[in-house]
Amino acid sequence: MRGRLLKAARWALWLWLAWLLAGNLVLNTALGPALVNRTPERFQLHWRAGLTLWPAHVWLWDVRARGQVRRQAWQAQAERASGRIALFPLLARTLHLAGVRAQGVDVHLDRAGADLPPPPYRPGGWWVVVEAGTDSLRSLGHGHWRLRGRGGGELAVRKQLHGGPLVVPRVILRLQDGALHGDAQLWAAGIELAGRFSLPKHPSADAPGLERLRLADAHLRLQGRTPGLVLGMAGDGQWAVDFTRLPLQPPAGDAQGVLRADLALDRGELRSGSTLDLTLPLEAVDAGGRQHSEQARLHLTVEDGRLRLAAHLPPPPGDIGQGHADLYLDGRALPLPQAGSWEAQLPRLSGEVALDWQFDSLHWLAPLFARARWLALEGAGRVQAALRLEAGALAAGSTLDVPQVTARIDVLDNRFSGSARAHGRIEEDGGGTRSRLELHIREFRMTPVSAPDEVGVAGRDLRLTATAAGRLADVDRTLQARLRFSDARIPDLRHYNRYLPRAGLRFLGGEGRLSGDLHLDAGGEVAQGSLGFEARGARLALGGLDLGGNLQLRTQLRRGDLAARRFVLDGSQVELTGLHRTGQARARDRGWWARATLTRGEVRWGRPLRVNAEVEARARDVGLLLALFAHEKDYPRWVFNLVDAGEAQLDTRVRLGGRAMTLDPLHARNERFDVKARLRIAGREPVGDLLLAWGRLSLGLALADGQRDWQLRRAAEWFAGRRLPD
Repeated sequence: MRGRLLKAARWALWLWLAWLLAGNLVLNTALGPALVNRTPERFQLHWRAGLTLWPAHVWLWDVRARGQVRRQAWQAQAERASGRIALFPLLARTLHLAGVRAQGVDVHLDRAGADLPPPPYRPGGWWVVVEAGTDSLRSLGHGHWRLRGRGGGELAVRKQLHGGPLVVPRVILRLQDGALHGDAQLWAAGIELAGRFSLPKHPSADAPGLERLRLADAHLRLQGRTPGLVLGMAGDGQWAVDFTRLPLQPPAGDAQGVLRADLALDRGELRSGSTLDLTLPLEAVDAGGRQHSEQARLHLTVEDGRLRLAAHLPPPPGDIGQGHADLYLDGRALPLPQAGSWEAQLPRLSGEVALDWQFDSLHWLAPLFARARWLALEGAGRVQAALRLEAGALAAGSTLDVPQVTARIDVLDNRFSGSARAHGRIEEDGGGTRSRLELHIREFRMTPVSAPDEVGVAGRDLRLTATAAGRLADVDRTLQARLRFSDARIPDLRHYNRYLPRAGLRFLGGEGRLSGDLHLDAGGEVAQGSLGFEARGARLALGGLDLGGNLQLRTQLRRGDLAARRFVLDGSQVELTGLHRTGQARARDRGWWARATLTRGEVRWGRPLRVNAEVEARARDVGLLLALFAHEKDYPRWVFNLVDAGEAQLDTRVRLGGRAMTLDPLHARNERFDVKARLRIAGREPVGDLLLAWGRLSLGLALADGQRDWQLRRAAEWFAGRRLPD
């Protein structure tokens, strides 16, 4: 008997020595991290040194752990940690880390750059059970925020691998003498915190991220002191928060702010009686160095089945402004975003907001009445508002005024900008409501969106009226707007050569005027409207001709194809007057006119524009057409005596775009003559065919590469058999 005991003792000793040797070898070489970090993108554990004295129990020093769950990354550090692996649960495919204790613990959370979805569920995965605690928690962090203090906590987690369910039986957190820092500034001190948190068993994929709070039970008690904010007057006379003057420690006595919270959560709903109070001192120093003290207040309560938020913001010294809000959220459910958006919470929101305040930035303002990426209100400005919200919608009677704000409106690849006056209101609309935002820009400039410093148009009195029906969440679907301006000055017509064919037709100089009346949809795209263009004394090049004169366009736009930005032009008109060839002194070259109507046509918006239209016109004569084909001296003498005589009726199909302008077919006539032509203008040398007829007399002309080929016999048959080259 004694021998068997000695033999068993020797075997136990040898097994212990083997464990001692093998276990410490694994812990203090690369073997240990290699065994643990099998999926480093989800979990990593590293340590500086390790020790094991008996099976399944280890001590680690300078421990660093990190991991990622969906978009949430985490990392933890501890000066040392110890724990054991329960052996018997291994038989049931459970890895149970029991009695884990850590000292000198720091935990930090942050948002990862890329989503790491959970693996697809496969039944039979191992369970991982962790029971851990610490009496020396030093800090908790999230992003650039960090809470430091003296604390402790407990953690119990059960998770099945391969996409299985998760259970958090308990998380307990305690912290004393805490201080909250963010961006190297102290935001609260003297923090006392106690909290509990638990989650029932649930599939991980069913409640990612913040969605888990809808299942949670939790209780948080917190109190602390806030140092307040220091306001300073900038050089432009505007008040701004001076973070550089925040005190390193919260002031004592009446000058300090107070933060108190007692919040309880039952399966995602705040418990009745939960409260949060924040009193924030505001210390201001005016331009004369005088100090002023005020307090901002925020109070949240859960009462009568709803959440109530009351806030008060006093004005800066010498200002008569104010800021008050009394808002309610129906129900006690936490206001969490759904599918990454907060819009689903808007129907719960009701209350009143009264505001008279000077803001350093007004980029948040336009979405209240017109949520549109093509419309922005920017820069500093004063806001005077009286808003009433009912079930997520601004109620009738709500008003908003901004005496001065920088407005930006992007339409058809052009940007209208200038200092504006804004007025918004909510109106009754057939049993519902309609929001209206009116902008008046006294002086504006119009530039390409791609080149905002390149001014193409400067004008006065631009007005934008935007209306939308329904709730705030529906504004981006129901928004309609109207943009109007008139007689805006175009200082240099050459600016708009970008819209004309790259060769064959371009402005050489001159000034112009532009007017517009455009109806826009929620995306800022033109639904219908008109553009008016007028240029007097303009100079332009058409083929090989340099012309001067007056040009007027009255364009009617009606949406054809939104995706292609194609518009119907039916009914648009073009008028040319006083047109002449520059440098010509002959009377026949002066005072030429034409008036045209686009009976059918469309334009595809871009640079250049692409126009395809059927045109009917009246012209003084066909002299300009003849000049595009040849010089007067090149024609037989009878042409200008007979064919180019008297007012003419014209009809043609015009194609404009790319590098050319095409007129094909073109027919001009009166009681004396008949002219047919086809012409492509893609440079200084047009290409085309011309047929002149006067009774039985006819003449044909082919123009290509600057060469002219006259057809004297059977000209009509020759013309009928011709086509413009591709």
